[in-house]
Amino acid sequence: MELPRSSRPGAPLDAQDRRRPGQVRRIVRAYLRLWGLDDLAEAVELPVSELVTNAFLHGRGSVIEFRMWRDESFVRIEVGDGTTVTIPKGTPDDPLAESGRGLCLIAAYADRWGLAEDGTRVRCAIRIPGGGR
Repeated sequence: MELPRSSRPGAPLDAQDRRRPGQVRRIVRAYLRLWGLDDLAEAVELPVSELVTNAFLHGRGSVIEFRMWRDESFVRIEVGDGTTVTIPKGTPDDPLAESGRGLCLIAAYADRWGLAEDGTRVRCAIRIPGGGR
């Protein structure tokens, strides 16, 4: 799914772009329900929300791409904007900071995560209980 950016890259997000993570979460919940995986809603929605938010806040492309699919073992997610992604090292210095913990949350919720081979998308995978491998 393509999510066109309405604010300029690097500028503060406008109201439409601030709504995007919520819109994507609703779509995610609908697919999980369709797949009979309602129990994974929280475990999938939080990383999706973080990845989409990060793409809008830090990405430089005019369109954010969101992909989600499942196989027998995992729900898989990829988010990017077609530009090279840089993942910061370390954790925030202030544990009470309002931002900077998103990738820590993704690492906590996802069974696997990292950059796609071409370096333009962050991806993660959440294991389906009883789903093999």
